[in-house]
Amino acid sequence: MESSTEMQNEEMESLQSIYMDEFVLLNESPLTYELIVLADTEDSTLEDGIKARLRVEYTEKYPEEAPLISAYIGHPLSKTDLNNIEGIIEKARAEFSGMAIVFDVGESVREYLQERKAKLTKEEQKIKDDVKQEKSYKIIKLDKEITSFTPVTVDTYTIWREKFDKEKIEEQKTKLGAAERKQASLAEEAAKRPTGREYFEIKKQQMQQKEGQNAKGEVFFYDEEAFDDIGDVDDVDLS
Repeated sequence: MESSTEMQNEEMESLQSIYMDEFVLLNESPLTYELIVLADTEDSTLEDGIKARLRVEYTEKYPEEAPLISAYIGHPLSKTDLNNIEGIIEKARAEFSGMAIVFDVGESVREYLQERKAKLTKEEQKIKDDVKQEKSYKIIKLDKEITSFTPVTVDTYTIWREKFDKEKIEEQKTKLGAAERKQASLAEEAAKRPTGREYFEIKKQQMQQKEGQNAKGEVFFYDEEAFDDIGDVDDVDLS
């Protein structure tokens, strides 16, 4: 009966021949290696493509007990994809029956990656189609705008130029008319103002009227006869 170590070595050698460059030995004790699982072995390379890395560590009693397997992913896979791959690994460990399982786990992960690649490719193609359709729409719209322009000929330009010049002349007349109305209004206001002499006479009359008022603002008039009965102020006895 083969020992655990012999069975582990046999499985590892088989995986090396299958994965070749996608197999990386990490440690000999405990026996640890990494499998790079590609979604498509024909079109993908180690540098690009959809892939997952499985780190496998044999326990001392493997394959009597399940090995330790952890997964690592990169773009364009997401955290959800990692959770799904880890679910595949845990399911294989739960159903472990004392047989070598690493190859089966790797193939199950590859199938999942192939499904994800097909879905991602479809989504990427949809985005490209949408962009292409949007560009086509813009081109069609631009063509319609261009074709909607009126062709310019000597006759059409002459008609447009005459209309343009006429509108400019009318605009200038309107501006001149407004300026003339403003000047006439200013002249009318100036004519209503009093001259210098008139202004002097008005102020003189105002001053004379003001001198004929007492301190209370009441108008009074001087009556000479009203003072005749008083006599001379010098004759009044003030003692």
